[in-house]
Amino acid sequence: MSTPALTPAVEAPRRPAWATAIWYGARDGTWLTEDRVRAYTTIIVGMYLCVVAYMFYLGIDPPSDDRARVAKDFAQVWAAGKAVLQGHPLAPYDLMAHEANLRAQFGAKAPMYVWVYPPFCLAVAAVLALMPFLVALAVEQALMLAVYVRSIQAILPQRVALLCALASPAVIINIGYGQIATLTAGLAGAAAASLNGRPVLAGVLFACMAYKPQLGVAIPVALIAGRYWKTLAAGAATVGVLVVSCAAAFGWASWRDFAASMHTAGNIVFTQGAVDWFKLQSVFAAARMWHVPVNAAWAAQAFVALAALAAVAWAWMRPGDTRLKTALLLVAGLLCTPYCFEYDMVIFGPAIALAVSHGLECGFVTWEKTLLAVFFVSPLFAGLAGHHVHLPLGVASIVGFMFMLARIIAREEPMPAVGWAAMQPTNAPPA
Repeated sequence: MSTPALTPAVEAPRRPAWATAIWYGARDGTWLTEDRVRAYTTIIVGMYLCVVAYMFYLGIDPPSDDRARVAKDFAQVWAAGKAVLQGHPLAPYDLMAHEANLRAQFGAKAPMYVWVYPPFCLAVAAVLALMPFLVALAVEQALMLAVYVRSIQAILPQRVALLCALASPAVIINIGYGQIATLTAGLAGAAAASLNGRPVLAGVLFACMAYKPQLGVAIPVALIAGRYWKTLAAGAATVGVLVVSCAAAFGWASWRDFAASMHTAGNIVFTQGAVDWFKLQSVFAAARMWHVPVNAAWAAQAFVALAALAAVAWAWMRPGDTRLKTALLLVAGLLCTPYCFEYDMVIFGPAIALAVSHGLECGFVTWEKTLLAVFFVSPLFAGLAGHHVHLPLGVASIVGFMFMLARIIAREEPMPAVGWAAMQPTNAPPA
């Protein structure tokens, strides 16, 4: 009987050492040490300061027909404030009157947007309009940035958290537009930090976000699911006070005109497509960017929004760490609205701070630290990816962030870790 020939063993190809190091470093987040975070963010903040200085330099002596060369969104606020000071508080809600006011204040090249802020924003706009344009812009952005940074520090009281908050790409995008997203993120973060110890204050802070109602759809769902009745009552009472106060100051017609202005803006943006789809970081905009019919795009937006609300309700009905549930709530707010820009993603700041705070105390799951870094930088590339390759990176980041948070909330056994030691290696690569 012949003996069968032995087949020589074939060695599996070995992964190069550098590839192994990168894989395990990304998986365990060992590359994200405190020293590196501090170094990276310090460099980024320095670059931002140069950009802001150059932006204000451009605004000092603009051409006579383009006096709103910088922070063009803030020009709408400042011009609306001027209308209030001139005794025409409802003029911003009249499209033709608002356009004429903008041209009078900022020249023929002034950008034209529909005024979609609630009446209580008119009082703030009037105060800002008492100052010169660039001074008002600097004061507004500095105050809002202070609220944002303070809220991050309330969640994560480490010095490096200050640098991370300032280095967020969404922050510099917000400043460039002259938008108010840092205030939104600051109020959301402060509400999150107050939720357990001071529930009434948390409700007031959540209610103060009502100037962007599209981002607050998930808040009552979370508070009802989590049975935060004091917070819900305080929020509802605060909104009621704002509504009645504005009616007393500007008349009930101000709310009627606000509703009409919202309808006009929705028609211009979503029906006429006046805004480039790559600028909006929503499911609806992504679908339209891919030439999906309008009705199908709305159906996709509604489905995803309902799924996000269901995820919020599921998370808040469960026992568990409030930090993760609040982070999920903040991110879900972006997914529920079709009207979300890159600067609105600055709300990733408090959401990431909440996740990091939980991770430093209870341990990070696999890939969490690296994914948080990816979500941190994603606003910088969201618009670029949509514009150049039609890739809805912003929506993908929002969905990915929600999925990661839901996965952590659903896990059964927390991983032990203490402080910044959690940033150190947890698994060594095989020999």
